[in-house]
Amino acid sequence: MADLWTIPKRYDHWVGLRSSMTREIERVMGDAPRVHRLYEGPDELSPWEAEILELPRRSRVYAREIALVTSGETAMLARSLTALDDPVAGVLRRLHRAPLAEVLFSDARWHRAAEPIPLRWRTASPRDGMFVGRACLWHRERARGRVLVEEYFLPPLTARRPA
Repeated sequence: MADLWTIPKRYDHWVGLRSSMTREIERVMGDAPRVHRLYEGPDELSPWEAEILELPRRSRVYAREIALVTSGETAMLARSLTALDDPVAGVLRRLHRAPLAEVLFSDARWHRAAEPIPLRWRTASPRDGMFVGRACLWHRERARGRVLVEEYFLPPLTARRPA
């Protein structure tokens, strides 16, 4: 299972956000974020990702990893996962430089399957330390489709206070 823990209060806004993360980053940072694809293609699951997606541990998935960059700074890292044979894999492939939020928040068939799961990522560099994030499982009604979206909030974003 995911590394569940109590998040520091300063992250409550980001972890609990119900609207588009991309739009909220634009509002807080004052500039629309650009998507930089870091990786896209087949990948392996961690044990907690497999559990959330209800897939066998050794399943291969389609992964899309991006950085959202605004005002020349990387504000967030994201990883989106779906089964290789899920129609959502095609949706992820067609996004190119568009944020996944454009699909999730423009099509009323998409809903969060559960509350966000707080995450933390310990970096290899002691200088960088730990990043706080969240994971949200989304499903599409009346059509097959599930995607796990992980988002990690970086210092250029978390240093600003949302109004």
